[in-house]
Amino acid sequence: WTDEFQTTYDLKFDITSQISTHHLLKSGIDFRLYSLDVDDREEVHPGGSYHLSKYKTKPFQGAFYIQDKMEYDYLIVNAGLRLGYDDPTLFNDELIKFWSDPSEWKSSETKVKPFLRLAPRLGVAIPVTDLTIFHFNYGIFYQSALYRHRYSYSDVDHNLNAIKPQLGNPNLEPEKTTSYELGLKQQIGNDLSVEFNLWLKKQANIVGSQWIPTFTD
Repeated sequence: WTDEFQTTYDLKFDITSQISTHHLLKSGIDFRLYSLDVDDREEVHPGGSYHLSKYKTKPFQGAFYIQDKMEYDYLIVNAGLRLGYDDPTLFNDELIKFWSDPSEWKSSETKVKPFLRLAPRLGVAIPVTDLTIFHFNYGIFYQSALYRHRYSYSDVDHNLNAIKPQLGNPNLEPEKTTSYELGLKQQIGNDLSVEFNLWLKKQANIVGSQWIPTFTD
């Protein structure tokens, strides 16, 4: 049984300017405020629910980016930076707390912290000849953890009494992807071209679950 209500307020502004013959500058900001009201119950019975996920929260996300496209006869460069901010507690009426170390039963509670991440992006294209183009791309990308993974089953006192309790983690770090690409494009005649690409993608902070032994105390 699920009752969920979500409202999203989004404010976005972008600007693009050809500041000189060789430089095209782009910049922008994005502010996003969520209002989440979730009541999710599993295995409902007359005495209550074994798994109760009920929470109200107002997480906030913000971002600023700047990008410069530099074009010359022998080189094209796209260079940019993106600064992302993710705060699950900024507009909440009450502080959100969680164990500093859920695997340690003596662990104290700590305030859920916001995340601030800087993500560089770089793209380079080099026309070796009028028929051959070499390119290289690099970038770091962050994706905030889903809120249902952060706040699910946040009523700790209730859910620790369940048969198989599962708790969300409001301190989940954003998923991080580091991407590299190296490529060569070759024009063959007027009607045919071939392209070769090598790429590598590394991912970190992928969401999973961890089993914690039952404490005797």
